[in-house]
Amino acid sequence: MADKPKINMRIQPDKSALFDAREGITVRVSFDSPTQVKVEMWRDSDMVVVPPDVGNIGSKSFRERLARSAREVFNPPAGKDEEKAKDTVPNLDEDLGCIAAAMGVPEVADLLKPEAGSTVVDQLVECVENAGSLFVTPEGEPHAVIEIDGHLETHDIRGTRFRRWLRGHFYATEKARLEAQAEASYERLVEQLGGMAPDAVIPLKRPPVVRDQTLGDAIAQLEAKAGYEKNTEEVFVRVGHHAGAIYVDLGNEAWDAVEIHAGGWSIVANPPVRFVRPKGMLPLPYPVEGGSIHDLKEVLTLGDEEEDKRAWALIVTFLTSALRPDAPEFPILVLLGGQGTAKSTTSRMLRSLIDPNVVEDTGEPRSKEELHIDADCSWLMAYDNLSTLTPWLSDAMCRISTGSAFTKRTQYTNRDREIFKAAQPQILNGISDVVTRGDVIDRGLLVNPNLAIKSATHEWNWRGREIGRPGLHQPYSYAVCELAWVW
Repeated sequence: MADKPKINMRIQPDKSALFDAREGITVRVSFDSPTQVKVEMWRDSDMVVVPPDVGNIGSKSFRERLARSAREVFNPPAGKDEEKAKDTVPNLDEDLGCIAAAMGVPEVADLLKPEAGSTVVDQLVECVENAGSLFVTPEGEPHAVIEIDGHLETHDIRGTRFRRWLRGHFYATEKARLEAQAEASYERLVEQLGGMAPDAVIPLKRPPVVRDQTLGDAIAQLEAKAGYEKNTEEVFVRVGHHAGAIYVDLGNEAWDAVEIHAGGWSIVANPPVRFVRPKGMLPLPYPVEGGSIHDLKEVLTLGDEEEDKRAWALIVTFLTSALRPDAPEFPILVLLGGQGTAKSTTSRMLRSLIDPNVVEDTGEPRSKEELHIDADCSWLMAYDNLSTLTPWLSDAMCRISTGSAFTKRTQYTNRDREIFKAAQPQILNGISDVVTRGDVIDRGLLVNPNLAIKSATHEWNWRGREIGRPGLHQPYSYAVCELAWVW
């Protein structure tokens, strides 16, 4: 029995195999599915190409079909005196059998079979890993730092903003991949068919829809990865500190911040602290040099009376302490007065200088949980038109002034706890006897200027500057930065 011919096989980078058959025939084989292969053949001498076919290479009928197709292409037409055409590839059937035997070797098949396709969950996780990094807070909350348009953003992995970004980023990434894939396919088609290639563009596939369950699975995987890697960093809202410097998040699309340090202040991109942005946060303008804190005094319509001087000193003290995120204690600014004394306008104005928000102020919180959620969603907390302070609310505000922690059971669990921590400045306003307990009085800066006559002018000054001057607050922002620097 004659030995079977040895056919040279070359594994290609695209997971196909080239076989050098006899009579100068090259056979290219690649897996089209787990059980079927795509077979292409051509003759090197004249580059005659046989149309590709797909089937089970282990099936004799498929190999016979391949051989018939090849002979129709490779063999010349029969002459006048010939009954049939001359067979120029007499060994092709045997060679295809050898190729089938080679493809049946498990090790060869493993080399050529494509890897199992990644799921959408895998692709979502890969999108986040390529865009940034993961970390957890000291309380164990997972976050992602992602690069967007040249700047870094920090997002809570479980938050709505992150979910929305991940869906959009996956769509854009997958769309670009499919477009490149279609372009490469068309180029290969032109290379193979030349002028016979169709002018029409290959249809572009749509990126897959990311369903809620799929997104939830990807986020759960990211949470686990962040916890496993144990990269721990603290997050800040609006005001943070690092290495002796204070950072104020300007809240703009570039995610710039003001760095206040021993030598002054400057605008920085990608600050070294991790700022998060709760829903409702509004941007601050870039501070410009040349402002003075006394400009704010004019807007407040404070004069030279002793009561006005005292009120001004307390307000300046509050503004500077509100920019000290590492302070051991934060005072509570309490604006007291009757109707028409511009308490609400003053409160909103002062808040807008440091921590502007869509919700300028709120009424009395109904529970400690609601109070701490407010603290999570802003830096400077503001409560408007309080008629009284209940004992529990007075105690809670004082604890936030010095540093507070509040826990509750996580929903649908028995022992897991949600942790709320807060230590930040607060403003409240109300009628003259709203503050009666000694703890708030001890921690409060009580301001009761005689603004009853000036309230109309006070409101007009502030709103007029809002509407009439571009770059609202810029001199005031500069002045507040200078105050924090001097402090």
